[in-house]
Amino acid sequence: METVILFGSPRKDGNTIQIVNALVDALRRKNHNVRMLYLNDLNIRPCQGCYACLPKGICKINDDMKDIRKYMMESDLIVYATPIIGMDLRDSLNLSWTEVSPSWTRNTTHG
Repeated sequence: METVILFGSPRKDGNTIQIVNALVDALRRKNHNVRMLYLNDLNIRPCQGCYACLPKGICKINDDMKDIRKYMMESDLIVYATPIIGMDLRDSLNLSWTEVSPSWTRNTTHG
């Protein structure tokens, strides 16, 4: 099985990575191929609300989300790993979710 982990913490050595590492170990013991994406290291621009993605699910923004979307579509399991600070998602995870939502909805609901 293919697994992608969207790691949204700005701290690669904090509490979130400890939990993620335990999960990765367990998944690999079950023969999962695991891909970890450190969202803070990637170029993710916010959704512009232009709806250019709706006809074919392709965003006109040239950033790393094209690869993230590809990995998500190829995965059997998607893990969102983020600390909750101030009762909100970290910006990097929030950005990735906002930008993937229109094309993800199109591909899974209408496609």
